[in-house]
Amino acid sequence: MLAGLQAGALGVPFMPVRGFLGTDYLRVRPDFRVIENPYNPGEPVVVVPAIRPDIALIHGFRADRAGKVLSDPTQDAGLMARASRFTVVTVEEVDDRPIDRGPGFIPAIYIGAVAVIPGGARPGACPGYYDRDEAEIKAYCELARTEAGFAGYLDRYVLTRASAGP
Repeated sequence: MLAGLQAGALGVPFMPVRGFLGTDYLRVRPDFRVIENPYNPGEPVVVVPAIRPDIALIHGFRADRAGKVLSDPTQDAGLMARASRFTVVTVEEVDDRPIDRGPGFIPAIYIGAVAVIPGGARPGACPGYYDRDEAEIKAYCELARTEAGFAGYLDRYVLTRASAGP
């Protein structure tokens, strides 16, 4: 997935990846192809297609007034933003301190909209703001085992809250 997003972010049709030869990836992913390495003739290399999402929804830590964002650097949110055609970022807060660089920095040029949604990563974690809610994740996993349970979860925790507003 990362290689596909990298290709999408770079605007190229595919990305070469080492390590897939001899694995089941080529059996289960017919869109992965083997080509000859143009820089070392006779050597096969796997290429994966570019991924260009129409919309990315990312949760970050904070944004500045110019629309620049800091997000969890371990989540590759910046790569997703660069690869996507339009990116919406929810953040814990917007403040007046300008963000110029730093781990997890996403430039405003890659962001289409920012919304302040405190707790927007829940039940997941937002480092520096709150930890994962293990009990809620466990409850979700139990409910999501059936279509009815999943629909009930969405109705109670997603659709009802979304229509109720803040």
